Amino acid sequence: MADGGFSAVLAPTHLLSSGRDAFFGADCAVAGFLRHELDRRGLTDRSVFYPLALPTVVLRDRAQLTLLIEGLRATPVDAVWLRLSPFGTSTSGPIALRHYIESAWQLQRIGRPLVGERTGTVGVALLAFGAVGGIESGITLGERFDAQSLTRPRDPRATPFSPPPRVYLHEIGAFLSRQSAETLFQSRQMIAALGCRDARCCRGGTDGMLKNPRRHFVLRRTAEVDRIGGVAPDARATVYLHDVLAPAALLSVRAARVAPELLTVQRRLEAWHLTLDAIVRAGPCPVPLAALGQRSGVTNPKPQAMN
Repeated sequence: MADGGFSAVLAPTHLLSSGRDAFFGADCAVAGFLRHELDRRGLTDRSVFYPLALPTVVLRDRAQLTLLIEGLRATPVDAVWLRLSPFGTSTSGPIALRHYIESAWQLQRIGRPLVGERTGTVGVALLAFGAVGGIESGITLGERFDAQSLTRPRDPRATPFSPPPRVYLHEIGAFLSRQSAETLFQSRQMIAALGCRDARCCRGGTDGMLKNPRRHFVLRRTAEVDRIGGVAPDARATVYLHDVLAPAALLSVRAARVAPELLTVQRRLEAWHLTLDAIVRAGPCPVPLAALGQRSGVTNPKPQAMN
C-alpha cells in the first residue's frame, strides 16, 4: 500500500441484512484491526473507509439505526461509504428519496463523513440537501445499487463485457445511448437546449459529447459537484431546487416530446422537485461533514477479538 501510493483503503465488509446482522460486529472488528495494522506499519496518514451496504428499509427502523450508529461510532474509520439497496437515480422515487435524506441526517450522528455510493444523478441532490458530504460515481454507468444483482444467479446469456458508455445530457441529468442521442441531436432545438457549450469540455458541442461521452460526463459531473460546493451550506438546498432542478424539470418536458424515452426522466424530475420543495419548506438542512478523503482524527481503540 505504501509503495502503491494509495491514500486510503476500503475496509472489507459484508452486505448486511439488518442492523442486527452478526456480520456487522465482525466487520467493525476487522476495520479496527486494519487501522491498528496500518498504524503499526507507520501508515498513520492512510485513511480507512467503511462500506455500509444494506437494504434501505433498515435505516427506517429507529432501533436498527441506533445499533448501526453505536457500532460505527466506536469503530476507528475515517468515513462511511453508504450503499443502500435498492437506491439510485432510477429507483429514487419521492418516498425513497425523502427516506434516504432523513435517514442519512440521523446517520451523521456517527461523527464521520458520509459518502453516497451508486447514487447517480440524484447524488448531487443528496449533497445539496446535506445528506452526504461526498458522492462516488461510475463513468456514465453505475447509477443505482440493487443487492439482488449480487445474490441472484448470473444470466448465462449475459455478456461479460461492460456496456458501451452512454451520453450524458447534463442539462437534465439524464443518459441516452449514443444512437438515441444522435437521433435527439438531429433536432436543432435540442442541440441548443441540451448540447454542451463548454469548449473546454466538448469541442464542437454535441459532436464532442458523442465522440467522447466519458470525458464529457466526468467534467460535467465534477462541475455539478463544484457548483454545489461553491454555495454557502445553508443555501445549497434552495439553490439546487430553484437554479438546477426546476430548470431541468421544465427542459425535460421539451426533450421528452422529441425523445419519448425521456418521459420517465421528466416524471422523475417533477417528483423530485415536489419532494425536495417540501423538505426546503420544512426548515434548514443539516450541514454534513465534508468527505475530503483525509484522516478524521478519530481515536484508535485497541482492537477487540472477533466472536
